[in-house]
Amino acid sequence: MIPERAIVLTGDVSAVHDGVVAVLYNNPEFEFHDPSDPRFLFLDRKGTIALGIGGYVYASVSCDFKGSIDGPQFVTYDIPVPADPARRSGLQFDASHSTVFLQLAGHSDRLGTYSAYVQTNFSGGKGGSHDLRLKQAYVTVGNVTVGLARSTFVDPAAPPDLDTQGPGARLSRKNILVRYSVGLGRDWQIGVGAESPASASYTVADGRNRPITQRVPDFPAYVQYGWGGQSHLRLSGMVRTLSYRDLVSGTNRYATGWGVQLSGQAEIGRSVMCYYEAYYGRGIASYVNDLEGNGYDLVSRGGDSGRMKAPGVSGLAGGLKWDFCKRAYASASYGLLKLYGGETAGADAFGRSSYLDCNLVYTIFPDCQLGVEYIFGNRFNQNGRHSKANRLMAAIKYSF
Repeated sequence: MIPERAIVLTGDVSAVHDGVVAVLYNNPEFEFHDPSDPRFLFLDRKGTIALGIGGYVYASVSCDFKGSIDGPQFVTYDIPVPADPARRSGLQFDASHSTVFLQLAGHSDRLGTYSAYVQTNFSGGKGGSHDLRLKQAYVTVGNVTVGLARSTFVDPAAPPDLDTQGPGARLSRKNILVRYSVGLGRDWQIGVGAESPASASYTVADGRNRPITQRVPDFPAYVQYGWGGQSHLRLSGMVRTLSYRDLVSGTNRYATGWGVQLSGQAEIGRSVMCYYEAYYGRGIASYVNDLEGNGYDLVSRGGDSGRMKAPGVSGLAGGLKWDFCKRAYASASYGLLKLYGGETAGADAFGRSSYLDCNLVYTIFPDCQLGVEYIFGNRFNQNGRHSKANRLMAAIKYSF
């Protein structure tokens, strides 16, 4: 069950518990840009504990034309509107998304299977620095996960984009959480969580309202049906309470946010995989790729009132991956994102966006891949003005 690429540094392979191996080499919550298959293994003498170490080096170069985004990640939200003549083209180099991870997995008669996972990359710096950044850090015991992990509201199924940002419409969020997930028979799975609301981001009106410390966790849940080993359909939902200060009335107020999503992936024949997600909600902008941290969970209602509202957000994203030979595949993805009720944030506030990419990836030798990708993005403001950007990029990835 241990892949041939793994290097066992110490311990007896024949004694390792099957459940321990399954945790290390079969995690359904991983997406394309999460490292997998630890290269180096330490096993204890009884085979009940294993420590895996791995990661990858990821380097890219990209060239923008007919519209440029300032940064190595293609974020449609950051397309300047109106178009900036000084930024019609650009060249970016990046290696900050190279990652290292540690994972310990074990089995005991009392607790069953358990694991601890820590993942980092080097994208935490500003101004060209490459500081270490914590991406995930969690412990799973049986069906319970605690720590910094992918939100329960987010489906990890995603097409393999070379751009680490991916479609702006995708739901993508990691939170401090407590999650319970369990399989019901062979095909069904459910999960429910309580998650940190610290990601909430507001657009306030000076003198009328302001954000305050959040008081209630976000509560997401999902039910999933799987078939054929690789395919699944997931229905997710979330409710959140967003706290703010109404300075006009001098009171603390609350707005309710909620969201529903239908997502998954499906095999089409032997060589094509289809990915899909569609959602709508209010006050969930922090969970959307391009809107995170940009102030659209709550916006002012306008006028002289100090009240705030949760604008609506809808998104449609999907893609295809075609493995046309053993060493190469091609993929394409798209995303359509729209914000409703954001006009009170200003005429130049975000309105909607579209995203499209297509790529070709070739495996040079085991663990080393080289890919090229074209990306197109379009951003519209509330006043209808819009701008576009185009990017060609190449990336190399070596897993260890």
